[in-house]
Amino acid sequence: MVASHRPEIAEEALRCLADWPHRLVSGIGMESCSKLFNACIVECPTETVIICNEKARPRIEHMWRTLELLDEGFGVVGLYRFGFFGFRKEFVRRVGFFDERFRGGWYEDNDMMLRMHEADIAYHMSEEVPYAQMASSWKHEEATSHFHAKWRHVGDAFERLLPEFAGHYDLGPSRECRFLPWSQSVLVNVPLQLTKTVVSGAQKGP
Repeated sequence: MVASHRPEIAEEALRCLADWPHRLVSGIGMESCSKLFNACIVECPTETVIICNEKARPRIEHMWRTLELLDEGFGVVGLYRFGFFGFRKEFVRRVGFFDERFRGGWYEDNDMMLRMHEADIAYHMSEEVPYAQMASSWKHEEATSHFHAKWRHVGDAFERLLPEFAGHYDLGPSRECRFLPWSQSVLVNVPLQLTKTVVSGAQKGP
């Protein structure tokens, strides 16, 4: 699922995936990157979802490596952080969709990482996929405010202040799926504060 709200940039990502089944999901008119990611999840016809940002330039071996690592039990495999990442829909059934209250872009990935930690599900994150470095076109002011309203950094931990986003999406019944614990995460160049303990705060929503 190629997620893009700038079709002229997405063309090269689509060419990289020419030999792999793929679909462009347009974010034009969407108010957040989170909503675009959620649209990719809902529109994906398979239980396994791989989302490719318009700036990612993956090769076929990156697709196979993502699938292999998911089979090992990682909840999310990001071969370029959340610019190229894969997961099973069962992960979303357990942890929830991306929080669409992060209007614009930024922090939806940090939020999901904290939620993985909270759910004790491992994350494999690297920067293996080539990535076109350019400024984000998403506005981030509201996303920044929402992150600090949702999570509070207390000592060596993050405390949850808001219940989880209750997205009205249906992925069907749960499926049996084994996830590795958070302690087996593989994290490359992750800010230290996002690897610290998550402590319970506000009660989770549905």
